[in-house]
Amino acid sequence: MRQTSYRYRTLLGLFSGIHQNLSDPTTSLLDQWKLYKRQHQQGLGYSYFAQLYDEWLSNNGLRKWPRNRWTVPIADDDYKALKAWRSSNDKRKWQRAVALLDLHQHCTMASICRKLERSPKTIKKWHRMFLTDGLASLAVPSKKAVNKKRQALITKKKERLVKIIHEPPSLHSVNRTTWTLETLSAAYERIYGEGVSRSMVSQYSKELGYKFKKARKVLTSPDPEYRTKLKQITKILSRLGPREKFFSIDEFGPCAVKRRGGVALVPADEIRTIPQRQRSKGSLIRTAALELSTNQVTHFYSKRKNTAEMIKMLEMLVA
Repeated sequence: MRQTSYRYRTLLGLFSGIHQNLSDPTTSLLDQWKLYKRQHQQGLGYSYFAQLYDEWLSNNGLRKWPRNRWTVPIADDDYKALKAWRSSNDKRKWQRAVALLDLHQHCTMASICRKLERSPKTIKKWHRMFLTDGLASLAVPSKKAVNKKRQALITKKKERLVKIIHEPPSLHSVNRTTWTLETLSAAYERIYGEGVSRSMVSQYSKELGYKFKKARKVLTSPDPEYRTKLKQITKILSRLGPREKFFSIDEFGPCAVKRRGGVALVPADEIRTIPQRQRSKGSLIRTAALELSTNQVTHFYSKRKNTAEMIKMLEMLVA
């Protein structure tokens, strides 16, 4: 009988649009039923409405949209900002971005907590802040009140850490010439009898203005007039006209052509080896010129070192 019912036929025509509306995580089947009842005063009750919707899904080979009470809608601008946060080196922003983006993708609260190793209470707090105050509220670092006793202890730890940093690692039985976070943490615990974690060493170091920097190689020479000559070259470079160039020309080699070590893609059970003694497959010499104002390099491979190769280079530069 229900196949011929007018209310049933009307509802079947509405289910396609209702199913599409339910793709929005902010709406529910109950919301769609209320909207249906406002438009059809004599419409079906919610229980029968839900039953018919389930049957319609089954007959059309469809499934219900995943529902999650913590799912959050994210606007395009906020979505781009969260993607940038997730790619940043700021752990605080990364955690918030992962939490909100996963909630947007209907991930469960339990899976997010396991991924971030944070409590559900913290994830729910970020969820509430985002919906209430927007993304800007999550960008502001949270500040906890620190009592004077704890603040004095932190200051004391920083002073001790600075003292260790200014001492050579060999003084603390560390077989290195420079400090690392791990060796600093171990040395602090060995000297003062209390532990300080690697992450806290990193945080204290940053707050004190210390950074790990790679050593820069600088040009040096045993020539006692090196500085004078370098100053003269710099002076010439500063006065070069638009049609003038300053080249430094030299030769490199001869170098034997042999198999060299390096990284290669090999099977897991294979050990790649390079013979220590091997016959050379030839040799090469490189003649090159460096344009000092633009760092432009011009080079070619030579068969020998002689004046003819230098003349060839000069002709190439003039051309």
